[in-house]
Amino acid sequence: MTSDSKTTGSLATTRRPPLPETTRRLADEPGWTWDEVEIDGERRWHFRWPDAARAGRHQALCDEIAAGALTLSTEAPSRFSAARWAPARAGLPLSSITDLSSRLTMMRALGQALRRLHNHPCPDGFGVPTRLHLAGTAYFQTFNAAIAARLDEMARRLENINDDAEHVRLTETFAWLRQSLSSFHPRTRSVWTVTNLTPGRILAEPEHGQLTAFLDLSQAALRPPESDLAIALSPDMAGVSPATERAFWAGYGAAPTMDLRRRLRFFTQLAQLDAALPAPR
Repeated sequence: MTSDSKTTGSLATTRRPPLPETTRRLADEPGWTWDEVEIDGERRWHFRWPDAARAGRHQALCDEIAAGALTLSTEAPSRFSAARWAPARAGLPLSSITDLSSRLTMMRALGQALRRLHNHPCPDGFGVPTRLHLAGTAYFQTFNAAIAARLDEMARRLENINDDAEHVRLTETFAWLRQSLSSFHPRTRSVWTVTNLTPGRILAEPEHGQLTAFLDLSQAALRPPESDLAIALSPDMAGVSPATERAFWAGYGAAPTMDLRRRLRFFTQLAQLDAALPAPR
């Protein structure tokens, strides 16, 4: 038996029934695994993290942020050695809510939830505090130091682009990012940010007009608030229409000034460049 084997209970060997609506929708989210398992004689569908390290990182950051974010705790029952399983909760993935009225309500709720998180007390600095001892994370005293390290890492990945036209295009974006750092004050503040704000990783209850949870805090870190706002305003979220964008800003309680839009564009371009570059080695 491998270290990932279940010590009690087993995967169902019979034909699997149709996935419940919430589970089926979440199963479409890349990197998320749902399995049917037998627990205490009862078959249930549970979410399993792709690896124990990511689950542990989510739980550590969930505990650190505490009441500032709507989060679901991650469980690791003793019957499982390395797998981590999240408990079932009420709500629908944000991606499954399509009618306009509910979408407007949910975008307002998303803005309110992010405002609560961004107002939550947090330590100084950027990244993940070293006292949490989370592998693969870094901590910086200043925003400029954090972004400089991020851009240096991207520059190394940029060298692995073999297509000349693509290399030129991405190099232009990279140069624009370096030049645009002047949009940020040297003492830019940090807040707790979620980062993984994809519609399949947010649970909502449209009938109550509220979000249930941010499901994934494995990439949460101390960053400028515009880091989350740029993701929330992407075309598959609040940026799908002017109406949903207005609803989001109303919930967040801010006006998209010219200065704020410049900073949002910076983080949008940063995310797009990161997605276009080869994965870190």
